[in-house]
Amino acid sequence: MAHQLESESARERRTLYSQFLSESNSAALQALTDKSDANIRLQKVAGLLSQVQLVSSDAVYQKAVDMFEILINMYSVDQAKGKDKVYADFRELFVVVARAELRLRT
Repeated sequence: MAHQLESESARERRTLYSQFLSESNSAALQALTDKSDANIRLQKVAGLLSQVQLVSSDAVYQKAVDMFEILINMYSVDQAKGKDKVYADFRELFVVVARAELRLRT
């Protein structure tokens, strides 16, 4: 029973982390071409970030915060140029710690 709960928890976290990555990726790509809906896109990512904070390890949460800060900078006027590589680096760090956490807890 306890193992089943752990597996369910891991699946829920995996789904949440996937949603966070998907919304973050979408927001990052949009920031490169159109900043008109920045509030809506960043609000979605912020909502997912709050959920990540509640269920993740400190390491995963910190990498998610780092990604979110880069996204905010990408939506700043004339700040998006050259930030796509920085975002990709921070995204990769989040993925590494999220994968490690999911392996440790499953």
